[in-house]
Amino acid sequence: FHLQAIKGASFIEFLLDKIHASTTARDLIFSPFQSDFFDENDKSILNSLFAAKTLFDNNSLIAITCRGHSAKSANLLSNLIVEAYEIALLQETAEKPLPGILRLEHEKIKELHVQIIGIKEQLAEEKMVDSRLNVEAIALRSEIQVLEQESQNYKRILTAIDKIFRDDLPKISYLEIDGFDEAGTLKDISETISSLENMLKQSDLGPTVRTEVEKNLKVNQALFENEIALAIERIKEKSINGLGKKKILSRRIVDLHKDEGNFGTSKYKYDSLKNLETELEERSLSYQRQYQEWKRSTYSILSVEMKQN
Repeated sequence: FHLQAIKGASFIEFLLDKIHASTTARDLIFSPFQSDFFDENDKSILNSLFAAKTLFDNNSLIAITCRGHSAKSANLLSNLIVEAYEIALLQETAEKPLPGILRLEHEKIKELHVQIIGIKEQLAEEKMVDSRLNVEAIALRSEIQVLEQESQNYKRILTAIDKIFRDDLPKISYLEIDGFDEAGTLKDISETISSLENMLKQSDLGPTVRTEVEKNLKVNQALFENEIALAIERIKEKSINGLGKKKILSRRIVDLHKDEGNFGTSKYKYDSLKNLETELEERSLSYQRQYQEWKRSTYSILSVEMKQN
């Protein structure tokens, strides 16, 4: 595990970041090996500058051999490797393990999740109807219908917003979209702007008062534009969240069909779903055992040989 981790892509990237954090370390380690004639990146150079192996058939004893343009650079690299590895171990998570074999296994688990969700969404689109569905399924269908109506409403609003933007219509046009100004904030600001504009039309307005009115008008106009931008973002966010919730609820209905054996004409897909879920469960349990074993494992840097290139 530790041998894989030290020479793994994750740790190499982590170590590279640590080296790049110091201009002195970067120049001392890499500069002698970089060339204007060859397009070699720092990652490939770093990989070639140190080797790691286990000794005496004991995976906890690791020998690291570093080389450099000078003994100083090789010694610096060896110290950085040991220090960076200790930090990397502390910062590592089950979602981003250091050993390559564990990372590949975790990637496979994520792929299975994606495949399962994909099949569930396909099945959800088939809109199976079954009078035997329980109260939970009926409630879920009702909630999905509400979300679909909300989705259509948000789509209508976003289409109207897009038209105003493309046609370069006045900002006040946004107030004409039903459901755009939910809190009525924009309407209040718009009325304030109208009042201030009317005041400026008065010929008997004193210079001091006129200056103050103009100042307030600019503030409210900027506030109006800012509130429009915020309203658009809120509508987009609600639309995205609604679609996400609808997918989750739809997948839950698929689970209910599966649990009750209500496959209809989609038995093949449900069989595939069941197989994938079984594989996911088995891989997840296996991964948890492997990861716990990895976290319990110990290591020692038995020797660090420094070679001048």
